Amino acid sequence: MLSFDATLDINQAMVTCESIAALSADDFVLDEAMEKFQEYGFIIIRCAPGKDVTNAEIKQNVLDLKPLFGNPAYHIRADKDGVCPVGTFQAVDSAKMAEYKSKMGEAKSQTNDEFEPHTDSSFQQRSDEFLSLTCYNPSTDGGESYVVSGAAIYEHVKAVLTPH
Repeated sequence: MLSFDATLDINQAMVTCESIAALSADDFVLDEAMEKFQEYGFIIIRCAPGKDVTNAEIKQNVLDLKPLFGNPAYHIRADKDGVCPVGTFQAVDSAKMAEYKSKMGEAKSQTNDEFEPHTDSSFQQRSDEFLSLTCYNPSTDGGESYVVSGAAIYEHVKAVLTPH
């Protein structure tokens, strides 16, 4: 896997398809997607660009990732399928969210505050191997997402902290 930096043309890591199920059924497109994933350590999959889709179709795309990448890790805000709605989606279980807020405070992902680069579940006994972000309605103001190369950070820190 190559690391990447800000000079990467994001289109090089992108695959377009009608749905995740369609991507999985087309060996050529699936191979292209997996090659990009192996090369960059991430992939951007554009499903049904320009098409109006329902929340159920969006969720089905997320669920169709399971055969490719495995089952989701536990999260307190996840529904029975392991999907964590964020933003304008209604909380899966308001009692569970209230319990979470009372213990942890407001989840930063549920606010409009800046959310700097971070690792999800890095302090769990077993950290996540994959992370999927799904965005259907981009924000009219802000809402940018960044992908940061852990490999590039490691190499930089190793070079800077290694005595010469």
